[in-house]
Amino acid sequence: MLEQIISIIVILLISYVINLLIDKFIKKVMDKKNNKNLKTILIFFDRLKTVIVFGIGVTLCLSKFKMFKSLSVTLLSAVGILTTILGLAAQEALKNLFGSISLLFSHPIEVGDRVHILEKDISGTVLEVSMRHTIIKGYNNQRYIIPNSVLNTLTIENYDYKESKHCSFMEYGISYSADLDKAIKLAKEELKKLYKDANYDVNVKVIRWDSSAVIIRCYVWGKDISESFENSCKLNENLKKTFDKNNIEIPYNYINVINKK
Repeated sequence: MLEQIISIIVILLISYVINLLIDKFIKKVMDKKNNKNLKTILIFFDRLKTVIVFGIGVTLCLSKFKMFKSLSVTLLSAVGILTTILGLAAQEALKNLFGSISLLFSHPIEVGDRVHILEKDISGTVLEVSMRHTIIKGYNNQRYIIPNSVLNTLTIENYDYKESKHCSFMEYGISYSADLDKAIKLAKEELKKLYKDANYDVNVKVIRWDSSAVIIRCYVWGKDISESFENSCKLNENLKKTFDKNNIEIPYNYINVINKK
């Protein structure tokens, strides 16, 4: 009996040490590696490893008792029946589990990616991919929790997939009486100032004629969607000041009031 107790204590201690070592290894790898996909897999594995390690440990502890050895056949039969029952009762949970495995190995999203879920109109940054669901942090700091079985059926626009460089389209109306060539030149100069040393295309095109304005489009680049957004905001401010300074008229609606006496 004493030998069995010592064996059980040793098994549990070994399980604890193994679990601790794996924890430290995962943390060390995540701190050193910048591979987002690897981090996603490690986060997922970190949730499973405690159950696996201690599950094996408990099984080994139970095997030290003769009564469990004699009941092994019965237990195996019971496990088979229980598995069938749980499989029927937990279909959604299993769908989410296989959904999470699919997400991990097909790589449509990774932790840290900026995404947009088209059908749900959800935009934000992927915070976590768990065994059941994926958490997306919205740009207003809200949290979207989407079951993985559902996420696998949706269309995901991933701004960081393979390449994070992003382009925003900014459109401006120029009066028909304004110097169009000068307006395009000024817009290109402002784009160059935004990019500084970055090697982005400086592109401004006339895309259509509206009822009261010629519409030009500036293609605003950034290393990611956040920088592209910031550059677009700066361009709005700088181009308005530049157009005003150079007498480039920006059309707007106004009302003439005629006072008849």
